[in-house]
Amino acid sequence: MDQEAHSHRSNGLEEGAAIAKNGAQWMTGKRLVALLFFLTTAMFLIPRITDEFHSVQDVGWIYHKFNNKFSFLAFFAIFEIGSVICGVATSSAMLIAGRAIAGIGSAGVISGGLTITASAMPLAIRVSRMGAMMGFGQLGIAVGPLLGGAFTSYATWRWCFYINLPVGGLLVAGFCLIQVPDQLEKPNPRSVLRRLHVELDLLGSAFIAMATTQLLLALS
Repeated sequence: MDQEAHSHRSNGLEEGAAIAKNGAQWMTGKRLVALLFFLTTAMFLIPRITDEFHSVQDVGWIYHKFNNKFSFLAFFAIFEIGSVICGVATSSAMLIAGRAIAGIGSAGVISGGLTITASAMPLAIRVSRMGAMMGFGQLGIAVGPLLGGAFTSYATWRWCFYINLPVGGLLVAGFCLIQVPDQLEKPNPRSVLRRLHVELDLLGSAFIAMATTQLLLALS
C-alpha cells in the first residue's frame, strides 16, 4: 500500500477515534453491507492516476468540514466528468486534462470511502473492512490493463473511460438511497467557504500541481 493510501487510511482512523469519543450509532446489517458494497465498487473503478496528484493531500479536510455523503458524491461526479473528457478526447492535451480532473475526483473518492467507513463501524471491525476495500481497489488496478486491452482490441480505447459511466450511474443511484453516517458535527458550509483562503493554501496547491504535472510529463 503506497504512502498516499496510508495517509488516507490514517485520516479515516483518526476521525473514527474522534467519533468513538463522542459516542456514535454504528451501522449494522444490510445497511452496512450495502454501504460497503457501493464504496468498494467505487474503489474498483478508480485507476492508478491518483498517484500522479500527490499535491491534493488536503482533500480529507473537506470531509471534516462538509457533509460526508454530498462530498463523496461531488468527488465521484468530478471523477465521472474526467472520464467523459478522456473518452471524447480529440487531442493529447484534452486527454491529459481529463486525466487530471479524474485524478482529483479519485483522490476524493478514496479519502471519502475510508472516512465514511470509519464513521460507520466500530474499531474492532473497521481495519479489516478498510483493508478489504483497499485490496479490492488494488484488484481493479490489476484488472484494468486487461480490460483496457480487450476494449482496444475489440471495440475502442474510449470504452476504457466510457465504462465508468453506466457503472458509476448505478453506483450513485444506490448510494443516494443509503443514509450515510455523518456523526461528527460539521460547521456551517458558508462559514467554511468564507475562510477557505485561510484554511487551504489554494494558490500554493495550484502551483505545486502544475509543477508536478510538468515534471511527470518530462520524466515520462
